[in-house]
Amino acid sequence: MIENLRVVLVRSKYSRNVGMVARAMSHYQLQNLILIEPRCEIDEEAREGAAHAQEILRKAVIYPHWQRFYDWEHEGIRIAFSARDGQNRETFDFFESLRGD
Repeated sequence: MIENLRVVLVRSKYSRNVGMVARAMSHYQLQNLILIEPRCEIDEEAREGAAHAQEILRKAVIYPHWQRFYDWEHEGIRIAFSARDGQNRETFDFFESLRGD
């Protein structure tokens, strides 16, 4: 089941952060990184941040917009996290959502 998981980053600004996400993914044996509308490149900074997770960066799938993502990715459970506080959108507690409360 873990091989079916995908980590999706939307409008990433900092290439080093993309690399560090790849690095974190490798610790959990996740291999599928998707970037939607990235605002940075997979460049030297991304590769430095990724350390030993270069293959994840190399295989990352990049979509220019959401519609292309929806057109090409299979249906499945989608869980989103955001660093922003969500002032103008409905948010849910992650663990409560998993329990079905």
